[in-house]
Amino acid sequence: MANEITFEELKLMVATKATLFDVRTPQEIKESGKIDGSINIPIDEVRTAFQYSPSDFKLKYGVRLPSKDDTIIFYCYSGKRSLRAVNAINELGFHNARYYPSGYGKYVELLSEEISFNDLQRLLSIDEVKLIDVRTPKEIQEHGKIEGSTNIPIDQIKEAFQLNEKEFTEKYGVNMPKKTDKNIVFHCGSGKRSRRAIDYVKDLGYSARHYPYGYGKYMEELNAKC
Repeated sequence: MANEITFEELKLMVATKATLFDVRTPQEIKESGKIDGSINIPIDEVRTAFQYSPSDFKLKYGVRLPSKDDTIIFYCYSGKRSLRAVNAINELGFHNARYYPSGYGKYVELLSEEISFNDLQRLLSIDEVKLIDVRTPKEIQEHGKIEGSTNIPIDQIKEAFQLNEKEFTEKYGVNMPKKTDKNIVFHCGSGKRSRRAIDYVKDLGYSARHYPYGYGKYMEELNAKC
């Protein structure tokens, strides 16, 4: 839907300190936390809040009242209340409202499955990571690879993680990851395929993370440190 935002879009908005509105109850936020910098306006207050004067809105919520041309972002637990919030303020003339449909819990889950450059570097330096490159062999031949990574193209991931240990080692030259391993990490060219790889292996009972910025960004940061 046109008024939905993706996880990547939401993450960018958080990074750039855009104003986000959390329409859950204060009790929910107390129990499970919230996105840093977000403003709580419970769903039952949304329609009234966006009819306040700018001074009253600022006094109550601590931020300025968005203009009717501003992009306004809502989120909640599951997406249902945030969609209601979008519809409510659309009726008041705020036509650039959008929402994150997967909810706060999914946002936290996806964020926890990412690994930073520094953390990946640290794990590689102490040989405590199973780093799997899901790009094609041609991409690796053309652009290079992260030292210590194993290439398993994305279209082989499901099959590879269902092999027995001997078959896996014979095919890929390394020990097969175990379902108890805590540091299985995928990467690719942009983060999209590595994100898919996580979903594939989770269905098979593994836990994994990924480097979401891709090989090019990794090398850029690595060279900047040299």
